[in-house]
Amino acid sequence: MNFENVLNFSSPTNPFNIFRPACTLAVYIWRLTSEPTPGSTEIVWGTATVLIVCVLLFNVLARVLGKFLARRLTAE
Repeated sequence: MNFENVLNFSSPTNPFNIFRPACTLAVYIWRLTSEPTPGSTEIVWGTATVLIVCVLLFNVLARVLGKFLARRLTAE
C-alpha cells in the first residue's frame, strides 16, 4: 500500500480513497481460484464467507426497513 498520499483523497493510489479502482468480492474469488497460490484456498473460503454474510445482512436490513416503511406509510 502507498501511504505517501494519505491526505490526497482524490489520488487513485490512496488506500483511503473510496472511489479508487478495485474488484468486487466475486471477481476476487474467481481470480484466486483461476490462479491458485499456496494458501489461496483459505482466502477464497474466507472471502466467500464475507460475501455471503454481506448479502444476508443486506437482505435482512432491506426486509426490516421495508416492513417499517410499509407500516408507517399505510393505514395498518
